[in-house]
Amino acid sequence: MTSRQSVTSPVRRVARVGVLVLALAGVLASACNSGRADPAGDALARGVAAQNAAKPEDAKKAYYETLAQDPANKLAFYNLGQIARVANKPQIAEGYYRSVLEIDGSYAPAVFGLAYVRAQQDAVADAIVLYRRTITLDPNFAAAHYNLGLLLRVTGAVAEGDAEIARGRQLDPALGAPAAAPVQPASPSPTPSGSPRR
Repeated sequence: MTSRQSVTSPVRRVARVGVLVLALAGVLASACNSGRADPAGDALARGVAAQNAAKPEDAKKAYYETLAQDPANKLAFYNLGQIARVANKPQIAEGYYRSVLEIDGSYAPAVFGLAYVRAQQDAVADAIVLYRRTITLDPNFAAAHYNLGLLLRVTGAVAEGDAEIARGRQLDPALGAPAAAPVQPASPSPTPSGSPRR
């Protein structure tokens, strides 16, 4: 064995071990990142499941956990608004919908929810503006067209109201058959929003 071989062999061995350690570290880091826990997403999913199972208190608890982990989670705020709206607490629902809109002003379901509760509070002018904004954000939002039409009729804009009601029914026939004086607005969907993506 030459002196060159005895010096090179340990260096090569150390280099190989170093490469193996780096490769193992990369594999471990990749595994840790891919299996990383998402406490906010997990809590949101639990909230959606509880809300779908008609367990609003459990859902609220899970949504509060979501917000503790992710204070800007618009879906947790939105779903809390939905729970408050269903419980006939429009002021509380309004606060949650406004929180969503502070996070994402273009989230059409929250604009619609806010319009709905403002109409419940007899703030017709505000509700009309909000329904129009919903339609601007989502031109195919059938319930927004329908509810806008109802409010326009109340304010005396009968022809425009009828056109909006017809558009809503065209987009969603489940909104009912044509009626001379529709009286029930379409409410926000009771189904919670559950994607943890923002």
